[in-house]
Amino acid sequence: MADATEPELAEPSDAEEAAHFEEIVMSFCEYGLYMSLEAQRRANALSLLPASARELLPEDAFQNIRRFATECSALNAKFLSAVASEVALGVGFDISGPNVVLDRVHELTLAGVRHVQHALAQAKGQQARGDAERLDSNVALDGLRFSAADVRTAPHQQRKVHQTLHSIVREWTTEGEQERVECFQPLLEELRRHLPVTPDNLLQQKVLVPGCGLGRLVAEIVHAGYRAQGNEFCYQMLLVSDYILNRMGRKRAVICPWIDSNCNEMQSGDNLRTVQVPDVVAGDLLQPMLDAESRRARASKSEGNAPGVTIPPFSMTAGEFLQVYKDHVAEWDAVVTCFFLDTAPRVTTYIALIYRMLKPGGVWINGGPLVWHWAPGLPGSVESGGGQRGDARYRYSVELSYAQVRSIMGRIGFKFLHEEVRACHYACNNKSMMTTQYQAAFFTVQKPEETPESNAS
Repeated sequence: MADATEPELAEPSDAEEAAHFEEIVMSFCEYGLYMSLEAQRRANALSLLPASARELLPEDAFQNIRRFATECSALNAKFLSAVASEVALGVGFDISGPNVVLDRVHELTLAGVRHVQHALAQAKGQQARGDAERLDSNVALDGLRFSAADVRTAPHQQRKVHQTLHSIVREWTTEGEQERVECFQPLLEELRRHLPVTPDNLLQQKVLVPGCGLGRLVAEIVHAGYRAQGNEFCYQMLLVSDYILNRMGRKRAVICPWIDSNCNEMQSGDNLRTVQVPDVVAGDLLQPMLDAESRRARASKSEGNAPGVTIPPFSMTAGEFLQVYKDHVAEWDAVVTCFFLDTAPRVTTYIALIYRMLKPGGVWINGGPLVWHWAPGLPGSVESGGGQRGDARYRYSVELSYAQVRSIMGRIGFKFLHEEVRACHYACNNKSMMTTQYQAAFFTVQKPEETPESNAS
C-alpha cells in the first residue's frame, strides 16, 4: 500500500502571495538589468585584455557584445515587459506603483548599455564616438551608477526567466518543432489510441496535464477533441502562457532566447539569433473546439438536458499539483505527463494521487526522464544546483531508478499497456555545440475497471 501523504508545506498568507507575485513580476521587469550586468562583464573582460591579445580578436567579438547589449537584450526585455504589464494589470496588480519602478529600471538599463559602449571603445583603444553613445531615450543618464546592488530580483528567479525563454522555443516556435515531435506527438498518439474521439464523445473525455509549462500540449490535446486542463507551478511559465494563449491575439513577437550563455557557439552570433513567437496563433488551435462546445451547449439547452461536464474545453490551474488536486477522486479519463514525474520530492505521492484521480479504466500516459529536481545539487548538501536554500523538499527528496518506480506503479494497481524508451530533448539550443539527449521512459498504464480504492490511499 502506498503512502500518499507528503510533509505539509505551509499555506502562504495573502501578504506572502502578493509579495511572491510581485517578485515574479519584478523578475520580468529587471531582466534588462541582469543582461546589462552581463554585457558589462563581457565588455570589461575584453577591455582588461593586454593590447597584444586584443589585437588578435576579430571585429565581431566586439560587435556581438554591442548587439547583445543594445539589440538582443532589448527585444527580450520588451517582450517580458509586455507580459508583465498586460498579465499583471489583468489581475489588478499595479505595475506602475512604488514597488515596481519601471522608469528607474529603464534608466539603469540604459546606464548599463552606456557603460558597455564605453568599455568596448576602450577595449578597441578608441574614444567613444557620439553615434555609439546615442541612446533611444529622453532620460538624462548623467550621474547614474549601475551595479548588482540595484537589482532586487533573486538570482534563482532570473534563472527561471531564462528557462521560460528557452521553453518558449520548445513550445511556441518553429525551431522547437522537432522537440514537439519527439515529446508531444507520442503522447497524443497514445491518447488517441486508448481514448479515441468520436462524434458522440467529442469534448466529453477529460484529460489533465500536470506540469504543463507554457500550455502547448494542453492546447494540442483540446485541438484533438478532448476537454483538457493544464496545471503549472512556476509563475514565470504561467504568466507567459497566459500572455501567449489569451492576450497576444494574432500578434507576433521576436525574441533572442539563447543570449543568457555565450558558451558552445559553433558560429559567431549563433546565440544572438532571433525567433518569432508564436509559430501558430493559439486561438487557431482552440477555436474549432470552443465553437463545437458552444454548439453542444446550445443543443443541450434546447433539449432540456443538464451539462455533462463541469470544466471548460480548455483551462489552466496554478499551484502545486498535490495541493490543487488532493480531493480529486475518479474524475479524470486520462492524465498526460511530459517531463513531470521527476518533479516529485516523493514520487509515491504523485503515483498514488494520479491513480486515485483517474476513473476506473482511465489511463496515465507519460514521457520523460528521471532527473529528480529536488535532489541536492551537491551530495551531502541541502540546496539546489542553483544554490537555492531553505526548501524542506531538498531534505526529503527520494531518488529512485525507473525499475523501482515501475515496481511502485504495479503495486499501487496500475496495469501496463505500453512501454518504450525514446530519445528526446528538452528546451535545447539546436545550434549549440552541446545538447542533452534523454533516453526517456514513455509508458501508458491503466487503472483497472474494478479496483479497491484503498490501493491509492
